[in-house]
Amino acid sequence: MTPYFNIDDTITKTREFLIPQGPLKEFVAQNPLRGFLNLEFHDALRRAAATWGAWSYLPLGFYRNAYLKGEISETALARSLEWNIEDVNARERARADLFEYPEGASIKPQTLVAKGLRTQWLPLTGVNVIEKTSPILFRLLGAYLDQGIAIWRMPATTTGFLDAVRELTNGSFIGYQPMNQPIAKALLSLPVDELIEMGLKTLAGSEHLYERYVMDIIMSTPGWSSTIAFIEKNPDSLLLSKKISLKDLIALSLVLDASFLEKSLGRHHKSLSSLGAEVGAPPMGTKQPISRIDFIKQVWHEAWEWSFYEKSLALMTKLRANYRPKLTRSAQALFCIDDRECSIRMYLEAEDPTIETFGLPGFFGVDFMYQCASDISPTRHAPIVMKPNHIITSKFLENQKRARQSKSEHLSLGHHTHRIFRGWLITQVLGISAAVRLSLSIFKP
Repeated sequence: MTPYFNIDDTITKTREFLIPQGPLKEFVAQNPLRGFLNLEFHDALRRAAATWGAWSYLPLGFYRNAYLKGEISETALARSLEWNIEDVNARERARADLFEYPEGASIKPQTLVAKGLRTQWLPLTGVNVIEKTSPILFRLLGAYLDQGIAIWRMPATTTGFLDAVRELTNGSFIGYQPMNQPIAKALLSLPVDELIEMGLKTLAGSEHLYERYVMDIIMSTPGWSSTIAFIEKNPDSLLLSKKISLKDLIALSLVLDASFLEKSLGRHHKSLSSLGAEVGAPPMGTKQPISRIDFIKQVWHEAWEWSFYEKSLALMTKLRANYRPKLTRSAQALFCIDDRECSIRMYLEAEDPTIETFGLPGFFGVDFMYQCASDISPTRHAPIVMKPNHIITSKFLENQKRARQSKSEHLSLGHHTHRIFRGWLITQVLGISAAVRLSLSIFKP
């Protein structure tokens, strides 16, 4: 797009740090540090902490108490010191710091976004752009990606997210706030790449700030950005397919930012570069300096981990010494891998050594989709990397179907309330019946 900025390269670079998470209707376990897997462990922790604003280690008091309780062994601590510090004299000084360095020296890192460009609008102009734009952005994204739950449908959802927003804006009689501003109409009339370039020129000003402004938009909404990036690459992940991309998210965010600023400051407000905004390199792309307290926690953490290894290896050695041939199995049981299965498996095997248990993924090796009788669409029951080849459905018996239909027709007034006057009349006049039904349902569910 310009000699200093290319939108596709920026999206590719930032996408690496997004979790590949689709819509939360299936398996959700993901590694939030996947973008740092090519780095050394502690360097990855520091970069991730500076990116997401998270603690890398536990408090110093935790490690010290664990040492006093014997949970961190002396041999593990010596191993960690030797591993991290070659000089013997420096090792002795570090050992003293492990117990004497003040806990209050820990400072929680700020997030990438908290130190980004968009946050500088507030101190420079008094307008909190992120706080104002986020609710509208999330509302539009939720409405567009709706899977048949909402009563009112967003228009033009078959042609793409940005086209749907254009249709909503152009078709509104009073104007969809804040996109009834002239800058919004001008930007939305452009193709998406031109919209992004013009929006960045209006907001960031200098081309050297373009990439960081886009990065701030993506990383300020990591949940939505991850979902959109996943849907863009896997359109079949939605039951009701929708066309959306990270470019659409960036474009609409720029439109909303520009609209709110124009509404608050006027049409000829200054860009960030004109206001003197500056920002450093993003932390995930640069090696982060290590503070003394971070280094102390690093030594403690490795000693804590080595203590677990020592206990595990000692137990394995003991079990091997007492090994007995396998017994004839009286039963074998399969359990879904979750927080509860480990305790019941241990209990069964402790009570009867002839029982053998196994942990399996929740789909039990069958890639399928399941649709309950009352569901509009089936739900996936398979890992996200698999495409289900089977569908399991349940249906109501004929008498159950008639009973549900009769109850719905006689007791539900919901489908009559979708008009302004009729909805108001039913709510005011007959709404009291809902309170009566609620009371009855408590005593007679």
